[in-house]
Amino acid sequence: MKDVGTTYTMANKNASDDVKKAIVIMNNVLVRDESTFDTSVAIGWYPLRNCMAATDECEYEYDALMGIIKGEASADDYQQGGSKFNGLYKNLANDAATLKDVISEDYDGSRDLTVTDMDVNTNNGQFNRFYALLIGDRPYATLEPDHKIYSELYYTIDGMDTYWTQISDLEDKSILQFITGAKSLDEWDQFCTDWHVQGGDQILELVKDYLAE
Repeated sequence: MKDVGTTYTMANKNASDDVKKAIVIMNNVLVRDESTFDTSVAIGWYPLRNCMAATDECEYEYDALMGIIKGEASADDYQQGGSKFNGLYKNLANDAATLKDVISEDYDGSRDLTVTDMDVNTNNGQFNRFYALLIGDRPYATLEPDHKIYSELYYTIDGMDTYWTQISDLEDKSILQFITGAKSLDEWDQFCTDWHVQGGDQILELVKDYLAE
């Protein structure tokens, strides 16, 4: 049967040491070999399938993909059997192979990548992924934080749902338009105004009151 959970493995408190060791070994084998799985079988049916990945997966992929773009490595290097293949980074082989479908051949890595260097229509799923990795994750991969700021709240609170749907729709639609160039950055201030008017101020006030309790 499928796992009950996808982020942990449950074991009986009376399980033997051998059983506990087997669980650890199986999870490590899954992480090691996930990039070579037969994808005709749904991933959830693999035994002890947990959601695990290298903590530096995005940063590692950024460096690897930019290395391909700059000509420091080839896509073949990251395929199984290649000199740089590492099964721990399970999406890298496919990302390396499809990079040329999305990133313009005129871009050589000598300046910061922008959305205008990407084909937003061909292989749209990979465009979304490459935008997230090569632009969205760029600060994490290239900069050392000098002032960390943490969110005050990581979950919804009573009353927030009243405004959340409208605000979420506005954010999803507008941010995508800004990313793809369908909307000019000159309209950013109007987006912020709309965000506040359509429920943002109420959400901020709810959070402020909650934290003051």
